[in-house]
Amino acid sequence: MVAEPKHSDNPSHTNMKLYAVIAAVLVVIALLSMLLVPRGKGIQYCNSVISQQGRYGCISNLAADTHNASLCGFLNGSAMDQCYVSIAVNSTDPGICNEIVSSNVSSECFYFFANYTRNLTMCGDIKNTALRNSCAYGITLKKGNLSGCGAIDNITESAECYNTIYLDKALETKNISFCSEIGAENSSAQLLNVLQYSNISRYGNLSDEIGQLMQYAAYSNATFGTGDFCYTSIAYETSNSAYCGYLKAQNVSNACTTFIKYKNYATGNFYTGNNDTLNYTKLMNSCQGQVNYQSCVDTYRYLDAITYKNASMCGTIITPSISYNCYFGIAQEYNSAKYCSFITNSTLNSDCVMSIEGLFTNST
Repeated sequence: MVAEPKHSDNPSHTNMKLYAVIAAVLVVIALLSMLLVPRGKGIQYCNSVISQQGRYGCISNLAADTHNASLCGFLNGSAMDQCYVSIAVNSTDPGICNEIVSSNVSSECFYFFANYTRNLTMCGDIKNTALRNSCAYGITLKKGNLSGCGAIDNITESAECYNTIYLDKALETKNISFCSEIGAENSSAQLLNVLQYSNISRYGNLSDEIGQLMQYAAYSNATFGTGDFCYTSIAYETSNSAYCGYLKAQNVSNACTTFIKYKNYATGNFYTGNNDTLNYTKLMNSCQGQVNYQSCVDTYRYLDAITYKNASMCGTIITPSISYNCYFGIAQEYNSAKYCSFITNSTLNSDCVMSIEGLFTNST
């Protein structure tokens, strides 16, 4: 299996995870307001309470009891805003969010109701830009409705939103035409974000072959973005290596083609409609005529090594990036860092060792 790459922290994406926290905070505020003072007292009694804390608590409790938002007007500052939040949550009335003075609290109030009702239009009432974008992003992905991506102010996140939905549609229908709709932004960073929020594909559920191809691209500093992942996924799903030709990096495209040929060979589908048995020598000979012959041959050796857990085969690989990837894969297959020692690149060697140590940690 391929080690999952670390996701970089992204504040805007972190906001998407705030829904549960915000919901919990708003509900807690609503509940606490009911516990502060005795029930059954009117506004006159509340105004007679000497301490401000007691008086504010009394009014908040009375407002919550009667669902009367106008009573919150007897309060000031954060106490008033919390009172409105309590009424809004208890009465499930998002209109009360408009009464809140603090733009941040108001934004959180609308964010709560927008997600609660999956109402994309309500996201437009959120004053906080980051939270508004997060609201539109989250609801759009839940609904799979492309029109919502246009409501996101941040250009990068808007493109990411479109690409996530196109990828989901492509994987769901195995229709490569959706891959062609994925925007030009094709970075590996975007791909990791897209996979994180995709409804269908998450990194931990990827096939070993696609994960290995992503790792191969990373080790060779080659481009492998959202579009590449889409084309590769459909190529694997349909066992059609022709789709590998859409990948931007030539060496990754060649590797994709080789991987699928190997897959078809292993399943007996290398020659469609032909009873000829393809042995390993013929498989290697199929690299003749390819743009990068050595990369093709080394990729078959790499696949053979991983498939049969044969570390000695890694030693026959000439292409450095494939050799590194081979030893790294064997180290993970055996869950043993000793195979990392064959990786001469110090950075990649360290990554290999840390990955295996992480696997040990997770298994205890």
